[in-house]
Amino acid sequence: MQPSGRTATFLRVRFACTDDEVLRAERRLLPHHVHPGIDPARAGNICDSLQSLLSLSELELKKVVLGTPPVLGCSFEANIAPKLAALQSRLSLSEPELKKVVLTLPSVLSYSYEANIAPSLAALQSRLSLSEPELKKVVLKLPSVLGYSYEANIAQSLAALQSRLSLSEPELKKVVLKLPSVLGCSYEANIAPSLAALQSRLSLSEPELKKVVLGLPSVLGCSYEANIAPSLAALQSRLLLSESELKKVVLGLPAVLGCSYEANIAPSLAALQSRLSLSEPELKKVVLRIPPVLGYSYEGNIAQSLAALQSRLSLSEPELKKVVLKLPSVLGSSYEANIVQSLAALQSRLSLSEPELKKVVLGLPAVLGCSYEANIAPSLAALQSRLSLSEPELKKVVLGIPPVLSFSYEANLAPSLAALQSRLSLSEPELKKVVLKLPSVLSFSYEANIAPSLAALQSRLSLSEPELKKVVLGIPPVLGCSFESNIAPSLAALQSRLSLSEPELKKVVLGLPSVLSCSFESNIGPTLAFMETAFRLAPDELRERVVATPALLSLSLDRRYHPRVALASALGVVVARETLRPAALFTDPDFMVWLRQREQLGYADEDWGALCLLPLVERADSVHNRLR
Repeated sequence: MQPSGRTATFLRVRFACTDDEVLRAERRLLPHHVHPGIDPARAGNICDSLQSLLSLSELELKKVVLGTPPVLGCSFEANIAPKLAALQSRLSLSEPELKKVVLTLPSVLSYSYEANIAPSLAALQSRLSLSEPELKKVVLKLPSVLGYSYEANIAQSLAALQSRLSLSEPELKKVVLKLPSVLGCSYEANIAPSLAALQSRLSLSEPELKKVVLGLPSVLGCSYEANIAPSLAALQSRLLLSESELKKVVLGLPAVLGCSYEANIAPSLAALQSRLSLSEPELKKVVLRIPPVLGYSYEGNIAQSLAALQSRLSLSEPELKKVVLKLPSVLGSSYEANIVQSLAALQSRLSLSEPELKKVVLGLPAVLGCSYEANIAPSLAALQSRLSLSEPELKKVVLGIPPVLSFSYEANLAPSLAALQSRLSLSEPELKKVVLKLPSVLSFSYEANIAPSLAALQSRLSLSEPELKKVVLGIPPVLGCSFESNIAPSLAALQSRLSLSEPELKKVVLGLPSVLSCSFESNIGPTLAFMETAFRLAPDELRERVVATPALLSLSLDRRYHPRVALASALGVVVARETLRPAALFTDPDFMVWLRQREQLGYADEDWGALCLLPLVERADSVHNRLR
């Protein structure tokens, strides 16, 4: 049946309403079954006044009228205008903001400001300790709150939510300000089931569930079944995350629960993986180290920062990948705001060349996340002052151990240096010498590494305190060697090979501390074997020679022993035990004088002079070529 009457006529003429729209409007005009209809002229005036006051278009006015048809029977001057003025004044609403509230909640025009709106706003503001701007923010985000009964709806829901999550008053306020719509949700029907499902899915403790909600209050308005569960499943499957790893990601980035996997997460992961040629495990590692990466825009943030960083340091693709894998948080750093300034300050402070700056970053990618002013500069100044380092020496230390830039001077460096200095009775210059020879000593734990190794070495060789000090000053890298894995086996092998007594072994080490850092298999063993064979030494004589002159073990087979023995043989000089000392210990001019006195080929002075000018490794071949 087609609706008729004054109301229907007015709505059709003024707003071109359909029959269904007219019927719905008439049903809301109470009592609709006996309603005589509106006064078209009066209704028209009301619509015009309302439209003018709120700057409504015809479509917007139609929405308001159909949203609350009784407005057509109200007095604009006596009811509507004062009500809107009171609401606007109460919340300091601008004209557009007032319009927004009415368009979102047309029924506000039928509420009594004094009886309904004002008391509810006052109660809500008092309950959450909202400032005027905060109250306004809540209403603009959730205009329907103006129609809620504080006692019947809001108070109970807030109490239930606060109790469920053990929220403090400021935390409850934070949740409402971030998600005003929570005031319109049924705790029992909506919030409680979603929280229970989320907590069960991720095995969240009560504090962890609370952390997630505070990190992403909008999770309270998400459907677990329709939104959260599918996104979690997709993310877990994509990165092959265990349950505990999935939980870690969510706790690290609660906002992931509000991201669309298909629209946001999947494309960003694919782009990042492709850009850095990350394997699946590497991509997973990056996400676990910095879950917020899932919320970054690849095109808007990540791509530009990576390109700028790569260009600044001339990084190859593998090097860029290495930096990201060691410092995933670089993906969230602004190149312009953070990285470029820190790099410039560091480069200037240490007078680093471009390759040197690159070396430091590759050695310590975390430097890109450090504040130069707050962290790096103070540590460098303290270290330089402590060791009286010149600028080049400070630079040498940093290039030798870039991680020193991330160490706390007070908590790490100062105590370790003091302990080492005290243990070995080192003077300031001696302590400085050790650090310059072995910058990595700054990264060692004195208690866990240095002290045990020194004690073991001292005990093994029965070294006095001055002798231990002499060994360390002779070869500072010994502080970085594992006694059990490196030093002890090398000493045992050397002692066994030469049948050294304990005092003899000690004498060798004191005469050549660097023997502690040499590989017996690769260096000392082959050297001893060559000396024994080439110079025809009996085992006892070999032992005596080494004990008397430990430096014999420090000479290179390829650059000293082999070429000198080959040259002597080529010149017809008999190589025997008497040849060892000149072949090993003479300077090059002295060795050539020694050979000149014994060579059997009758070299003319001019030819001999030419031979002496050749590189040592080429002289034997020159002699052979002359004989041909």
